Amino acid sequence: MTQILAFEVVDKEAKSMFSKLASVNKKKMLDGIGFIIENNWVAEARRMGLVDKGAYVNSIHHVLGHDYVMIQDNVPYGWFLETGTKPHPITPTNKKALMWEGAEHPVKKVMHPGTKAYRPAEKGLLRSRSQIHDFVSNEYEKLAK
Repeated sequence: MTQILAFEVVDKEAKSMFSKLASVNKKKMLDGIGFIIENNWVAEARRMGLVDKGAYVNSIHHVLGHDYVMIQDNVPYGWFLETGTKPHPITPTNKKALMWEGAEHPVKKVMHPGTKAYRPAEKGLLRSRSQIHDFVSNEYEKLAK
């Protein structure tokens, strides 16, 4: 599972404006920030081709806290898509050997070369920065009127 706290990306000016809001308005603003990051994260995953049956992108969602919003995925392999994996051995768990279509003979172990880090959450977060700033500024202006 990968998790992001939204305040990691909001700049000082936006944080200052946010701290002056009433709690009802904070929830509305946090919800909007959550949707922005969530949508950009999903867009990055789709752009990278990380959509097979949709379990990963369909699991991306945001959760509101008291003064924060957390965006996360709910698949066990989400963290590996973000950070990649190192080369590692694969051994059988229920049988004595591994066998697959095209293999010449069963083997006791194989070395997986590892996977690259795609970083869809990080890239979606970076895409969100200016949108979040604009959203917070616009909402703050509406409330100030």
